[in-house]
Amino acid sequence: MEKHTVSNLPQDPPWVEKSRYAPLIATYNTSSPWKDTDISLCWINFDYQHLHKHSLYECFLVVNGELTHYINGKEYKLSTGSACLIRPNDFHLLSNTNPTNKPQQLFFFIQDKYMAELLDVYDANLCETLLERKEPLHFNLNETEMNAIISSARQIRIYDSTKIESNVLQTKILFNKTLHILFEQTLEQCNKYPNWLINLLNVVNNPESVYTLTEITRMTGYSYSRFAYLFKKHVGISFKEYVTNVKMEYAKELLKNSELSILEISSLLGYDSLSHLYHIFKRLYGYTPNDYRKNQKQRLK
Repeated sequence: MEKHTVSNLPQDPPWVEKSRYAPLIATYNTSSPWKDTDISLCWINFDYQHLHKHSLYECFLVVNGELTHYINGKEYKLSTGSACLIRPNDFHLLSNTNPTNKPQQLFFFIQDKYMAELLDVYDANLCETLLERKEPLHFNLNETEMNAIISSARQIRIYDSTKIESNVLQTKILFNKTLHILFEQTLEQCNKYPNWLINLLNVVNNPESVYTLTEITRMTGYSYSRFAYLFKKHVGISFKEYVTNVKMEYAKELLKNSELSILEISSLLGYDSLSHLYHIFKRLYGYTPNDYRKNQKQRLK
């Protein structure tokens, strides 16, 4: 870490206790095991009781043990599965709660420029939103999520200089998974839909849209399982149910107001066979497309 005098640190908040404060600023090159990369990770088996700030983003996961996280003037108790995204200019330190049990943490170090580019993919205002948020960006991983991330991280050969390019790619993938969990817990708890879902609905609300599940999940930036979970969480029904409802409501409109044959409607909606349309339509409405069209025509007479 690069040492600076306390007077040179910009806008030190009034709660900083100068007697405790080690005037340190963590930079990417002094923190990361990989130089000249966008992102890196490492394992740390000790606490860090020097109050400091960053010129980079840092994300840590408590793999085991208990820690006290002192950040921006407040203390938080952390345990296995706890995590936090540290932003530039956050002041923090980590203190071991139980001296008999050595804590272990997994750290991601992220260059400021790369983080801004990454967040911009989600939303143009997301970087500003994160920086302006007053509360620390703490979140929690469940056992399944934690085990998956730890398993992947242990396969990354951190100190193998011949594997840097591969290491960076794997770390970016791993950090994205971690970031999604953070977003799910801290940024998507509001009533309005997140931008990725709004963009997705603009596509699937067109019943004539043609797409594959791979294309849909690529639009969201999530894995299919997480996308499916988040979609149902926000919308209340599964993605498959939602798309089916959109297509069947459109089928009703075409049966009622067009002269297209039922086979043509089936093809327009992207169904492989006429029987498929009949099966879904009758399951939802209790009658066949042909019966529905006949009933609508009789009403018009």
